[in-house]
Amino acid sequence: VSSILYHGGGDCSRKKMRFTTDGLKESATEKDYKHSGYDIGHLANAEDFANDCEKEKLTFYFFNALPQTPKLNRGCWKQIETEVRKESQTDSLLIICGGYNFKEKVGQILIPEVFFKVIKNLKTNKVICYKFPNDNSDTFQEIELDKLLKEIPFGKLIKKEYNF
Repeated sequence: VSSILYHGGGDCSRKKMRFTTDGLKESATEKDYKHSGYDIGHLANAEDFANDCEKEKLTFYFFNALPQTPKLNRGCWKQIETEVRKESQTDSLLIICGGYNFKEKVGQILIPEVFFKVIKNLKTNKVICYKFPNDNSDTFQEIELDKLLKEIPFGKLIKKEYNF
C-alpha cells in the first residue's frame, strides 16, 4: 500500500467504522480474524487520514490490512506510525508498506512473517526504511532501501514504480 501524507491526523471518529470487503469475493473477513490471535492491521493508518472522514473510512477495507500480532500492531508499528504522522505536520511524505514471506494461513488470510515501511520525505528526498518481524518481540530494524528491496519479492517493482 502506498500513500502521500501531509498534515496527518484529525478529529474524525472511527468508533462506527468497521472493516469491509466492499463486495470482493476473494477477501478476508472479520470472521477470518476472529479467534485467530491476529489484529486486523491497517497498512495505511486510519488516524493519518482523520482530517477527512471519507478518506479515513477508505482505510477500513480489507485490502488495506494484513494480520499483525497484537504486540506488533499496538507496539512498535504504532510507534512508527505516530512518528511519521508527526513528521507529516511539516513535510509531505510518501509511505509504502506491506508484508512479505507469507508462509502460514489462518482461515482465508495469509500471515506475513515480516512487515516493512518505506518513508520518503518529498521535500528532502531522504528515505528511511524499517522492517518488523510479525511476532511478539515488539522490535524493528532500520534497513537500507536497496537491501530491503532485495528482500521483498516485489522489490524491483517498487524500485521501478517509485524511481528509487
